[in-house]
Amino acid sequence: MGFAPRSVPRVLIAAAAALVGVLALHAGPDPALPPSVVDEAAPRPSTGGPLVGSTPTLAPAPPAPALPAPDAPRAGEAASAATPPAELDIQLHDKAGTPMAGLLHLRVGGERTLVELPHGHATRRLQLSGGTSVGFRAVSPDGIRWSSERVAWVLPGSSHSVRLELRGPRVPGRILDAATGEPVKGASVEARSAGPEPAGRRVGISKSKSDGSVDLHVAFPMSRMDRLQVEHPCFYPQHVTDVPVDTPFEVQLRTRPRLRGFLTSPAGRVGGRAWLHGRAMAKAGDIERAGFGDTLLEARRTWELGPRDVPFAETEVAIAVDMRTEKDGSIDCPLDFPARVVGYVIARRHLAERFDIDTTSDARPRRLVLTPSPDPRARVRFVNDAGEPLPHMTVTVHEPAGGSKARMIVSGVTDEEGWFDTSCLPRGSNVTVAFKPRPNSFPTPAPVANNPFEWVVQHGEIIVVGRR
Repeated sequence: MGFAPRSVPRVLIAAAAALVGVLALHAGPDPALPPSVVDEAAPRPSTGGPLVGSTPTLAPAPPAPALPAPDAPRAGEAASAATPPAELDIQLHDKAGTPMAGLLHLRVGGERTLVELPHGHATRRLQLSGGTSVGFRAVSPDGIRWSSERVAWVLPGSSHSVRLELRGPRVPGRILDAATGEPVKGASVEARSAGPEPAGRRVGISKSKSDGSVDLHVAFPMSRMDRLQVEHPCFYPQHVTDVPVDTPFEVQLRTRPRLRGFLTSPAGRVGGRAWLHGRAMAKAGDIERAGFGDTLLEARRTWELGPRDVPFAETEVAIAVDMRTEKDGSIDCPLDFPARVVGYVIARRHLAERFDIDTTSDARPRRLVLTPSPDPRARVRFVNDAGEPLPHMTVTVHEPAGGSKARMIVSGVTDEEGWFDTSCLPRGSNVTVAFKPRPNSFPTPAPVANNPFEWVVQHGEIIVVGRR
């Protein structure tokens, strides 16, 4: 059977139309268009599913769930990862170089760690964030021998070799007040061994703590200390001989007599620091009877070298007393022995006040009343024959009485213009003045010191050196 010639084009046209319809059914939305454009362009059916040839509506995809952020590294982990550790090599030995077992006190910054040295050797790694001060100190297992502390500046990644030497024993002790049994703080404790020096060779020194305890380290191995010296300003020095190092020691100190008091004026309590100077005097026999004969060694030696015109018990023993009062004007001055103290108090903007206090009969605090100076800016000037000022001259003003009984009132130094402060001296009073140049304060030749001369106090006067 054959086909007519006109039917062939129609068949081809129908096949092409069918192919286009099939392609339209399977074609998706244009990927170049956003979903909103595609949805608006697609025909929407009134009911039922999508019509043939229509484009289905695409819903937007849900957002992906958020993943948890990784934990930030800690500061120490970051530092340890960024800096290499410091390497420490510690060796402990005795004076002969033999390794010794012990315990290492390692101080890194403000932290302390104990490290065992079982065979006298140990290594240690330190993780540091920067340069750090590291201290090393070792003790023997029994706690008797010790090493001095070494301090090193250690950097991250550095290597250090530290050699520590075990020295003499560690001797504990206590310092107490003999009268009250209370602990004494700040006492100087010194250990000495026998030797050519008068007091032997010093082998250890320490100070007592607030509870009176002492941690004395002896520099050399020994079984006994030949001499233990304990000193404190408020107590008599104590010397103990033949002290064993394997047992704690206890030393009781005897309180020294004291000069106590306070300063006042008509306006009330005198504040600020004042200068107190004078002499403490007593008969040697009275000192011995009071139980302070051990303070007379120097006085007896001087008497034996002299004419011995009077018995030693009748000899007057005198010592200088020089001190500054506390800021509140209180006086607390330790003495070597109970004595009569005579001298002067010099306070700013006040006249010099003479005092005479006998501590042998009355140890109660005394009140010293000062008089305000009527001329707080009073001064005199020292010049030479040419009228040139004499700076840096030491000027000493005494009572007018001559001989050894004359008490010093005030002493000081002239300023750059030769002026000397006399505000503590009453106008019109009679005094004795002496002056001399200070060492190395003048070019050669220096002014010659004048003999003491009598002077009636006149503030503002110019004193010419060489005319008196």
